[in-house]
Amino acid sequence: MNKHRLWVIVLMLGLLAAFSVGATGGPPELKVQQALGVTEAPGVHRIPVGSTVIHLADGSTTVTGPDGRSVISVKSSEVALIPAPEGMAPATRVYEVPSGSFVHGVSPDTIEIYDADGMLILTVIDQAGEAGSEAVQTNPPAYSDWIEDAHWGYRSYGYFTAKWIVPVAPINSWIDDDVVYLFNGIYGPGANAWAGKRNVILQPVVGFNDDGWWPGNPLNGRVWMVASKTEYIRTAAVDVAVGNIIYGEIQKYPGQTLWQATLYNRSTGWGTVLVTDLLGTTGQAVTVALEGYNLENDSDLFGTTDFVQMHVEDPNYATLYPSWSGRVWYGTDEYFDDLEVIIYDYSHVRLQTAR
Repeated sequence: MNKHRLWVIVLMLGLLAAFSVGATGGPPELKVQQALGVTEAPGVHRIPVGSTVIHLADGSTTVTGPDGRSVISVKSSEVALIPAPEGMAPATRVYEVPSGSFVHGVSPDTIEIYDADGMLILTVIDQAGEAGSEAVQTNPPAYSDWIEDAHWGYRSYGYFTAKWIVPVAPINSWIDDDVVYLFNGIYGPGANAWAGKRNVILQPVVGFNDDGWWPGNPLNGRVWMVASKTEYIRTAAVDVAVGNIIYGEIQKYPGQTLWQATLYNRSTGWGTVLVTDLLGTTGQAVTVALEGYNLENDSDLFGTTDFVQMHVEDPNYATLYPSWSGRVWYGTDEYFDDLEVIIYDYSHVRLQTAR
């Protein structure tokens, strides 16, 4: 190759760089489009075990590895919104951790996450407050929120379990990036210095189109913990399928301020667990719910689901008998038909859809 031809190639590459999408005023490149993960599972933006995530006051996020070297540095406009219970979230605020992890509030702006062996695997420092909570939305939603639920509160709990069978899944919703969740959960004020001014929900969740565990299977099960729609922590997923029997269990450790949430797939024998000290013990509610994002019609929903064998206890492990209140959320009638919450008794609630 002669020098003239080499010079032309270099010039062309320079022009391409100068007139890239970002340089011409188009949308910025989305540098982070998946949850930050310290697992080997698919569907995550992998970061090293022992990393520190810092959300800065200008809305940007930096990630450094355990050696102190920079791994990620992004503006909020370079981060995609991804689905999570409680809403679409900036991908840099969703963290995937191994089953058995312990989420600990260290100070008002810092949490630490340890694996089941007690090793520190992730530190998150939030200097941004609500800054950076907006990111580029890749698929504008039609309906996005809770759809229907039954709830009971507000008081103190020590235990909540529910059983359900994975219903028929949405039809072809993976093509449109639709996401649907079914779960039981406990939510209420946070417990310690980090969570004290935040509301926390701890929930075993069956999700559709939420980073499926096996290639080609859009269904999965995992435990989620969401704090005031600012931090979203999820366990690595386990595979689920239509017809599988699921148990969601949330319990407080006796004499401690620790909570453990478990999603167990009885049909496969697989489960996933998350432990935290961020959920308080007063002013709480228990719930079973159907939730979804980017939904347009009935075919985007799970089929009718019965939550059965529900059992609730107070902090002293005395059995409680919930008087459930059912709710179909405002605006759902524009998209879906035949939604209804049917309360049979304290241990059995049906979330009905048209499927």
